[in-house]
Amino acid sequence: MSSSSARWAKTDAALTRLDQAISRLERAVPSAQPRTPDLFGGDDAARLRQENAKLDQASRQVEARLDTIADRLQDLLES
Repeated sequence: MSSSSARWAKTDAALTRLDQAISRLERAVPSAQPRTPDLFGGDDAARLRQENAKLDQASRQVEARLDTIADRLQDLLES
């Protein structure tokens, strides 16, 4: 196997792992149930704010990991 073929095989394997990771993330996030927030700022609104903060944090972590993977793939393609 040539160096170029080995690189493509590694890249293909990395993309497969990335696709599998994204699929796992999509399955891990429970489907959102439509909810009507309490217009007076009660418990429901507080719970939604907490849920939103957790989802925001998870989104930032996923974004950072995907950026890292994209950088690694770019390095593989350039080498």
